[in-house]
Amino acid sequence: MIGVGEKLRRERERQGLDLEAIEKSTRIRARYLAAIEQNRMDEIPGRFFYKSFVRQYAAVLGLTPSEYEGELESLEMPEAAAGFAPKAHEFPLKPLDPIIEESNRRYVGSGRIWASVVLLAAVAAACSGVYGWWRHREASAALKMRAPSLDAARAKRQATVPAPAPSHSSAPAQSQPALTGQAPRAPEAAAGSPRPPAAAESAPQPIVLNVSAKDEVWLSISSEGKRLFSGLLEPSESKVIGGKDPFRVRVGDAGAIEITWNGKVIGPIGERGQVRDVLFTPETYQILTPGGPL
Repeated sequence: MIGVGEKLRRERERQGLDLEAIEKSTRIRARYLAAIEQNRMDEIPGRFFYKSFVRQYAAVLGLTPSEYEGELESLEMPEAAAGFAPKAHEFPLKPLDPIIEESNRRYVGSGRIWASVVLLAAVAAACSGVYGWWRHREASAALKMRAPSLDAARAKRQATVPAPAPSHSSAPAQSQPALTGQAPRAPEAAAGSPRPPAAAESAPQPIVLNVSAKDEVWLSISSEGKRLFSGLLEPSESKVIGGKDPFRVRVGDAGAIEITWNGKVIGPIGERGQVRDVLFTPETYQILTPGGPL
């Protein structure tokens, strides 16, 4: 039975690609790609990274998940990858001098340990607060960007509504009312008088995207032919971006991200290991199959 590494190697050679080309597309180091092809799983830093690397590699080559997912799910990885397993001391450690050991015991007391724990908790809380402030600032900036366009659309709509034209009626002037207590009848509007045109449609709204990674995934975002972001997103990391022009988003693993478009979660854009392009406009979005560079 041909293993997943052998399948990837044969398909790569059939397409005339080398490991450097795959490395540029997936941002995975060539030595990891070579280890996957040769089934040297002990050189990959863990089961999670091995499965993620295989899915991204297969997606670039255009393989379907059915060709490798079964083998990945039944895979048994070594308990510790090479380079990450703890190494035994090559030489025995010399015991501490009793005087130094006693001095260390007095210096590192329980009070100092608790102080370190409290300091660590304070630093973590401060980092969380800074991150929350940063997210709030980005959301406020997106709203401020949207407000001027709404005001401009409102001003344009008001400017396109002309004043009503005066009515030219051929009816004779009304006579003075008779002394019977009846008020004069108000003149009727002339038939065929022009009506004010409908208000102009509002200008296109800006686009606000929030791309969150559930697993490590490669992501690229471009607009009007300019690349705005390209790189790896770590698990639970997100990328927020906004603007008026359409955005094109390409992901290396469609099942590893969640996209919010103008405050609305659009749902899954593909399965695990699939490379997908998504085109976003102010009115809609479209999921595409990758067709060339961004």
